[in-house]
Amino acid sequence: MGKTLEDLKEICRQTNTSYSGIEFLLKYYQESLHWPLDKASAYVIELFENGTIDSIKVLGKDGKEI
Repeated sequence: MGKTLEDLKEICRQTNTSYSGIEFLLKYYQESLHWPLDKASAYVIELFENGTIDSIKVLGKDGKEI
């Protein structure tokens, strides 16, 4: 079974990640790269799995580390 938008929302809840930020990524992949939602969602889940989202979250507002 593939990774879905609902899976992504659950990962956001589990990791205390703002879904609004994730929606920005999804919109970018859909509008700029013309990916369907399922491909964009699966890719963002991969970003969680490989630690990229955690690395991004280390930076706080205005690029200051928190």
